Amino acid sequence: IIMRGLRERTKELKQKAAVTCGNICALVDDVRDLNPFIPSLQPELEKCEEHSHPDLRECATKAKGSLLKGLEGQGADGDRKDATACIGKALEGVAAPDVDAETKTYAASLGGWVIESAPMRIPPSILANDVKHELLALLEGMMDEEALKSAAESAVLEYKGLDAAALLDDEQKDYIVDLQGIILAFAGRVLLQRTNFSLERGKTYGIVGQNGTGKTTLLNRVAAKDIAGFPPDVSVYYIQHEILSEKEETIVDFMVQMVPEGVSRETVVNTLKEVGFDDVKMAATIQSLSGGWRMKLAIARAMLWDAEVLLLDEPTNHLDTAAVAWLTAYLKSLTNTTICLVSHDYDFLSDVLTDVIHLHDKNLTYYPMGFKDFQGLKPEIVAALPSPNNAIKKIESIGGEAGLAGMNPSASVASLASLDENGPSRSESPAPTKYAFDTIGDDQPKHIKPIRFPEPGSLEGVKSRNKCVMYMKDLAFTYPGTDKKILTNANVKITQDSRAALIGANGAGKTTLMKLLIGELAPDEGVGEVWQHHNLRLAYIAQHSMHHLEESIENTPLEYLQNRFYQGRDKEIAKRSSHNLSKFELAQSQERGQISEIIGRQERGKTLFYECRRSGRKDEDTEWEPLTSLTKKDEYVMKMVRNFDEKLKAMHSGMDLRPLTKEEVRLHLEQFGIDQDLAMGKIKRMSGGQKSRLVLAAAMWINPHIIALDEPTNYLDNDTLAALTKALKDFQGGVLTISHNQAFINELCNETWTVGEGKVVAKAIEGKEKKMSVAEKRALKRGGEDAAADVALKGAKENKKLTSKEKKAQKEAALKAKGPIKDAYYKGI
Repeated sequence: IIMRGLRERTKELKQKAAVTCGNICALVDDVRDLNPFIPSLQPELEKCEEHSHPDLRECATKAKGSLLKGLEGQGADGDRKDATACIGKALEGVAAPDVDAETKTYAASLGGWVIESAPMRIPPSILANDVKHELLALLEGMMDEEALKSAAESAVLEYKGLDAAALLDDEQKDYIVDLQGIILAFAGRVLLQRTNFSLERGKTYGIVGQNGTGKTTLLNRVAAKDIAGFPPDVSVYYIQHEILSEKEETIVDFMVQMVPEGVSRETVVNTLKEVGFDDVKMAATIQSLSGGWRMKLAIARAMLWDAEVLLLDEPTNHLDTAAVAWLTAYLKSLTNTTICLVSHDYDFLSDVLTDVIHLHDKNLTYYPMGFKDFQGLKPEIVAALPSPNNAIKKIESIGGEAGLAGMNPSASVASLASLDENGPSRSESPAPTKYAFDTIGDDQPKHIKPIRFPEPGSLEGVKSRNKCVMYMKDLAFTYPGTDKKILTNANVKITQDSRAALIGANGAGKTTLMKLLIGELAPDEGVGEVWQHHNLRLAYIAQHSMHHLEESIENTPLEYLQNRFYQGRDKEIAKRSSHNLSKFELAQSQERGQISEIIGRQERGKTLFYECRRSGRKDEDTEWEPLTSLTKKDEYVMKMVRNFDEKLKAMHSGMDLRPLTKEEVRLHLEQFGIDQDLAMGKIKRMSGGQKSRLVLAAAMWINPHIIALDEPTNYLDNDTLAALTKALKDFQGGVLTISHNQAFINELCNETWTVGEGKVVAKAIEGKEKKMSVAEKRALKRGGEDAAADVALKGAKENKKLTSKEKKAQKEAALKAKGPIKDAYYKGI
């Protein structure tokens, strides 16, 4: 069938046949089985490599590579170790002096033949035993049997690249899951090939491996029991991410519906209290919870299911230090539950793991030890793994600089700097740090794909980058349905030079503050003010941005951007409550005499005027109204104003004229490390780090002046985080970020906003203090910090470019105010 497809005339059938050929070859566990098919398939694939279409040529090249791995010395198997050399090396260390060189050479050839002729799936312990028996018949009387056994085991482990744990006897172990020779494929890619998946009862396993190797996919398949031979009677529960819900119901009511039958309401309440929920929080809705509290809610739900196998994917995301400590203690208390988790937080892994599973080269290798022991045993593996929540590596953590000799400079060794504002690092001894992003540049390692943000350009109407372009003053906010005020007296200001980090405990109101700033939430009526410059372009990347991609997983990244920015408008902005008109508001705008459309904007002096159309009047019969008047009208009018402002922002950025062609979007995605293969493939095939890059690329399509990021380090591997940090440092606009990652904050930001008890306390990071303007210094002397802040906020709205006529008039007025100029020798003559 493959041969027939490769010989078809149409490009589509040829390409499908080439892809199928490559996938089938990848599933073959013993590459020697491919040799009989090479003479017939290779010529056809080489013909396809000469086709005029680049996609077909690329698929044919990949298929040919998979096919030729069956040829000795070629393809993926060309670097396979020589079994004879492995046996000879092992014998050198144990052979008796009276064994002559010729006998050693023959013994090495014999042992090598046994290894190379054995089936690929034979267990290492059995293969080592076979080698020992063959060598014993030859060297009996010349060498001790135990020495031969040791040499055989050493040679087999070196040849297969395995650890000594592969030789352990499994008969006495209590396995809750024991699957032999499993194959795992996803979206046309082979992730696991003829490997074993085994979990002992009561153990805590951590799956580690490079980004995109299939760690999360493996958890998804285990959760769905979608692996051949998985025991159906084993209960499995998967905590994939924090709980998301738009329902207007209390947390207790929501949880009662989400637990097994027979669990009483009282049990639900007691479990919620155990994870830290008080009566006030249990009476609130899920929308009012922060990301950290939503994760705690997911853990509480898992506790109520009491599963035999508990799966967790990045469980420490959104959690502060206290919450991580609680989670660690809880997982350690589950002595009868088998836990399997994926995390980039190496401190957390060091605290909870009993075993490590290394996913590499489509295989699972087991190490029956904690993560710290695994670091000491295999430092080269840890150095190449994705880092924890930051891109920092501490050189001393695996033996100092000497231990890193020859390693990739961007590789992360360990996470020993996971800090937040609530407490010290969970590491015991500080050490000099080195940042992976320091190595990103023109000569960065090939596996790190850089991220390049576009230039934001000048902000029309703003003369200086250190002028305030957005502020919040005396603001209060309460979520509907609750009495507790999240914010009571919040004051902040942002410039194009701002690098601010929002910090605070889970539930303090960090995300709420950011949403109020960008306009997703509205402050309590009549309390406080939020203002941003009418020409300011703002990109917001929320905590759950990647979850929004779930609606488009069947699309390609190219299609996602084309659909999102169709007709020059960002559909995600249009969905915000501050911009989206409800059906009632649309009907209200059509009532006679009501404002039905905003069609123009002018700046007269220091006041903005908008050109409005009203229902029941002719199109040319419009009127200009000041913004101060429009703010007092129905809420839908201000939504129209905001939508018109977004339209003008798109025009100023060139987004409305920017073509959404395949080539233009592809070039934009390349700036974020998304190559043509990823851009043309479906989003569902992308890893977490690749999806993060796509979200960033979409947000930056508008060329923003300010970027707001909520927990940007979550779900990121070392390479993506390193590239993101480098891009943010080079970005010419302002940055607001929420993060529990102190090292990330210290490298990127120059000030922190501590959110707590309803207030926001801004403080410059030591050594990065900003210079105050002359007016602010004078106000500081007169009335303190509040007066200085008022001067900055007052100057924000007055911040505009003057025309040449206005500049001339201003200069003449200043000279007139000074009076006539007299020199020192003027005598009135």
